[in-house]
Amino acid sequence: MTIIQNFGDVAGLAGDAYGGGGGGGGGGLSSSSLGVQVNSNQVGTVLAPSASTTSTGASSVVNALNSQFPTTAAEQVNLQILPEGFGSYLENILPSDIAAAAGAFSATMQQIKNVRKLEIEKFAQVVASLETTAGLNLVNGTNVPTDTTEAKAALALIALGSGPYGTYTYSDFFGCMSGLPYPWKDIQPAIIGLQTTALSTIYQNLYLALTWEQATATVTPGYSTSAIPDGFGNYNYFYTIQSIQGIASFNGGGGYGRDGAATPTATIDGGSGATLILTIDTKPVVNNGSTTFGKVLSGLLGDPGISVSYGSGASATPPPPPATLNVTIQAPPALTPDLDTVVQAYIDAANAQIAIIETTHPGQSMELNDMWDNLGTQLTIEQKARNLGLTKIPPPNVPPAEVDREDLFQYPIMIYSFTDSVPVYSKQTQPNMAAQTLEAISDLTKVAGESIVGMMRSERNQARLIEAGILLDDNIPDSLSAAEATELTANGTVANSAPAFPFNVAPAGYYEPATENFLVTVADPNTAVTNPPATKIEPQILGAPNSSVAAVLGIGTIDGLPVPSPDIGIGTEGISQVSIPDATPFFAGPGAGGGEGSQGGGPIVPGSLAGSPYTQLIPPALNPIYTSGSLLPASLSVAQAIEQVITCNCDCWVQ
Repeated sequence: MTIIQNFGDVAGLAGDAYGGGGGGGGGGLSSSSLGVQVNSNQVGTVLAPSASTTSTGASSVVNALNSQFPTTAAEQVNLQILPEGFGSYLENILPSDIAAAAGAFSATMQQIKNVRKLEIEKFAQVVASLETTAGLNLVNGTNVPTDTTEAKAALALIALGSGPYGTYTYSDFFGCMSGLPYPWKDIQPAIIGLQTTALSTIYQNLYLALTWEQATATVTPGYSTSAIPDGFGNYNYFYTIQSIQGIASFNGGGGYGRDGAATPTATIDGGSGATLILTIDTKPVVNNGSTTFGKVLSGLLGDPGISVSYGSGASATPPPPPATLNVTIQAPPALTPDLDTVVQAYIDAANAQIAIIETTHPGQSMELNDMWDNLGTQLTIEQKARNLGLTKIPPPNVPPAEVDREDLFQYPIMIYSFTDSVPVYSKQTQPNMAAQTLEAISDLTKVAGESIVGMMRSERNQARLIEAGILLDDNIPDSLSAAEATELTANGTVANSAPAFPFNVAPAGYYEPATENFLVTVADPNTAVTNPPATKIEPQILGAPNSSVAAVLGIGTIDGLPVPSPDIGIGTEGISQVSIPDATPFFAGPGAGGGEGSQGGGPIVPGSLAGSPYTQLIPPALNPIYTSGSLLPASLSVAQAIEQVITCNCDCWVQ
């Protein structure tokens, strides 16, 4: 006991000596940190920093020890410097250079997982059989396992989907059927909200210019005829057009009414001078994918004109006049001096009007442009995916010999298949088998050829290391991490993926990756939450504890905020609502994703207990909180559940 007390005093003195301050036993350094040891002869050894051998602090420690433990000259306290560096534990056992090499080798080998449990013979055999990148100069000597420049170039050729990291999604093949990747319901209101009468008129005139075509028609007239004697025993025959009985042929043309041009005139051929009163379509309306805007729709007989002689003969009964007559319809407004000039003028006018709209409504304009660009990009991806990714089924009436076999293994699917098969091919090292064949046909003057050979070597090395029981870290995961899966499921997009635009789902909120919190927001039920809003809408952490749970857990409240009610229904009016100050977010760490935070052990997932290790038991893809932005609601709120129970009980009582 006396020794302990005395050592406490010594530690206090040491604390003063090394700047820690404080009294006995409470100084800056404790007796344990000084490394003081006392043997049976009470000889102390102080393991102090190497620079302290000549310091005042070290002298103070020595003097303190000597004063506390009177000794003979042979029992004086010695200071020893702790050896540092590789092989320090072999000091005075092996020569310093050999000790350092052995220590460095030990440190290197200990980076191998499970190395302490390996059987040395297995390990030695595996090491001796490992392959290197010898002879592969294009892929050798880099500080990264993959040539990033080549990888980016390759990804641009094979990662053609709109999912995370260029992977394919179902919407890449069936997006036009489902409508999910196309924000139609957002684009249409955005266009209507920004359009002006001037811009609409410009686009209409541009359409009319591009659809310029003169109309034509052939009619079946109704006649009155007469036979007039010519005084020489014959008769002259005349007809007068009285009506239009029908249309033998008709082409409404296009481009009529451009720039407010008047309705065209129409004259019936044959010399009568009869005219038609035409009607053109001036309403830019599309029905079932087509429109009659700018076309001639119909015509009525206007001026019947004069009588027309159409022959003579001996009979007093006139023969039938022509069954049909052509109609000459005035051409649309002229394209002066030519079509290109007229179109360019409209484009310039439209650009000028768009500039005015962008200046007046910059935010809305940018949003519409982004949606339109994304729509075009996604449509291109879908067209390519269907052509490249889906194998065409040969027609049943085509003989097998005539089937186009190139369609059976389409790009880039064949690349995916080959890459996935290389691990199998690499182990087929028998003569004339896969490994040898691939090495023979790979162009070793190119990175791609050397990469194939290098990949096969790597795969064989991996198999060897596994045989020795060495754990590997070189497998690239083919799925998203838990954090990315959560973000994708909850927010709809991650890693440059294209969002979906569900038209019938109101997300409960959004997932914040930085804090691993799912923040409940007052969201527009018709707007898909694909990214956190620039200004947060008073978020609330889903699943906060009620007052009784908080009391048991010792959580309390933050900055005087009230503890929310026990209702944790999703997306309902009864949901727990607590305004969150920006400086100190409520449950700043432990959100629905299970992150570490300042509250320490609150129930962060509905149904879990405080401190439970199973808060992530349900994977993100099955978590109804995260899927609330992509799937129709499938859970009842607390109030709805209670109502169901009450209804059931009442029915049972009545019966």
